[in-house]
Amino acid sequence: MSLEVRSVSASYGVKKVLESVDFKAERGEFLGIIGPNGSGKTTLLRTILRILKPKMGIVMINKRDIWDFNEKEFAKIFACVPQDTHISFDFTAIDVVLMGRNPHLRRFEFESERDFEIARRCMLLTKCWHLAERPVTELSGGERQRVLIARALAQEPKVLLLDEPTAHLDINYQIEIMELLRELRLQD
Repeated sequence: MSLEVRSVSASYGVKKVLESVDFKAERGEFLGIIGPNGSGKTTLLRTILRILKPKMGIVMINKRDIWDFNEKEFAKIFACVPQDTHISFDFTAIDVVLMGRNPHLRRFEFESERDFEIARRCMLLTKCWHLAERPVTELSGGERQRVLIARALAQEPKVLLLDEPTAHLDINYQIEIMELLRELRLQD
């Protein structure tokens, strides 16, 4: 599995944000994009996630243009933990993680026992299973971040994208999240 960004340029209206960005990431690689605020890091992720179409260039997975995939195929390949996720409904943590199974379900199909087992495994992996029945609106920032990472993992993606996964977290949670991400990469 390889992700390749080739000569990607992107803009919002007339404001150019990315210009000729190139990189390649192979299976199991942990790649960080570093830069000051406003330098285009989130815009690059939005381009990879097909939220923003590049003005020029191409994003490919295994040498195939990401725009050639239908929505379900794409969601089985890419999962994202966004920078700011506001959940205002009192969904339980397990319900949020089960949302990650949506790409694997047919229309109007309910989650199977296998889907629940995958969600449970992802929550155990992210050390948040004990939060399963708690509303996400009552979780701390670090707890909610673990639930959101579990949701992304429940998609069973080939590529996991995280936009500032430790932003707004205290130092202890930052270290825990980074250790978790390191462990996930090593499990590949």
